Amino acid sequence: MKPYSNKVVIIEPAEIISAGLKSVLEEEGSYNVIKIYNSFSHFKNVWREENEVDIIILNPKSLRYDELENIKNLVPYRDTIIVAIISGVYNENSLRFFDLKMSIDAPSESLIKELDNLTKNRTDSAKTDEHNELSVREKEILVEVAKGLTNKEIADTLNISVHTVITHRKNISKKTGINSISGLTVYAIINKLVDISKL
Repeated sequence: MKPYSNKVVIIEPAEIISAGLKSVLEEEGSYNVIKIYNSFSHFKNVWREENEVDIIILNPKSLRYDELENIKNLVPYRDTIIVAIISGVYNENSLRFFDLKMSIDAPSESLIKELDNLTKNRTDSAKTDEHNELSVREKEILVEVAKGLTNKEIADTLNISVHTVITHRKNISKKTGINSISGLTVYAIINKLVDISKL
């Protein structure tokens, strides 16, 4: 049995369904159902942002139409996977903002398989983001680039070689996907590395 690694909240008005979901998830081993709510409004009223969850599984019937359309913004966690467990007929368009749509009649293995795929993709994406994060030195160089300094001036300011500056600039462009000085300047401003009033 795998250790718990994903925190799950279930929002489902039917107790027998939520109990069944909890049992299926926890039997698998890598999903820990930390709370069950009978309505989305109850979840919104009592849940705190510091109690981040990895997956929210909910019955779309617990949502108003405007909440269906805005579900990604209503859940207070950026990377949370939102799963709709469907027990009736739904307009596919109204469920387009969910990461996964699963019929209540689907085999439990299908739910686990789909969740495993989604959580793996999220983990891989997080690793990529982490790998693409600028180092402290790269951020220092980016700040100087945004100020309009040449490679030689950056090298003199930071007391490093011009070759080192060029290497770091190549890495910065590779990580950000930006090659132009103006683009890097905008990136530095957006990420609050520089104060626009001091440029």
